[in-house]
Amino acid sequence: MAPPPGDLSLLLTRAERLMARRVRTVLDELGHSPDAWRVLSTLSDGAGHTMTELADRAFLPRRP
Repeated sequence: MAPPPGDLSLLLTRAERLMARRVRTVLDELGHSPDAWRVLSTLSDGAGHTMTELADRAFLPRRP
């Protein structure tokens, strides 16, 4: 059964996918990946971060 047209989770998913496509287009033109952009964005605060914190904030997968 399809969710109702105004279902919040559906609307949020659509918005996230639209923004991800737009960001990806810009990053592709610059030769960067979304992962690299998230890492650089996190580092831009100048606070210094552990590798674990950086991976968590940039949504990078953890290695076993």
